[in-house]
Amino acid sequence: MSRRIAAIITAITGDRIIIGEDELKHAMEEHFSMLPTDMILELIERVLKDPTKIFLQKKLQQ
Repeated sequence: MSRRIAAIITAITGDRIIIGEDELKHAMEEHFSMLPTDMILELIERVLKDPTKIFLQKKLQQ
C-alpha cells in the first residue's frame, strides 16, 4: 500500500512537509468541513511558513 500525496509544503524551518490524501480528507471531514480543499491547503501553508504571524493575528482579535 502506498501513501498518496496531496501536497508538499516547505516550512519556515526548511523541512518539507508531506500532506497525504488521507490526512487531508480527515482534516476536511472532521475539522474544516466548511472550507474547500484549496483554502485548507493555503491555511496549512500559512501556518507552516510564518506561525508567528498567524499567532499575532489571533491575539489581536481577542
